[in-house]
Amino acid sequence: MLDQSDLQSIKSLIDQSLAPIKQELSSIRQEIFNFGKDLKRVEDKLDRVIKMETEDIIALNNDVKELKQKYFTLEQQLKNLQQQQI
Repeated sequence: MLDQSDLQSIKSLIDQSLAPIKQELSSIRQEIFNFGKDLKRVEDKLDRVIKMETEDIIALNNDVKELKQKYFTLEQQLKNLQQQQI
């Protein structure tokens, strides 16, 4: 039959055997945590880029509308000038 010291020795051996596994698990957890932080940073940057691109597209679209309006205004003025010369 095992006595208290035998059980403590067995527990000590198991703890020693499990120590590298626990350390490896801790390292893996830390890597996963760091990866999650990196992923969040990348997602945030991607969101900013998409927002900037969207804002740029909206600004360009507004510029195109303004240029079209100016073109139509100039075209109308040209027609008016041509009418006056006749």
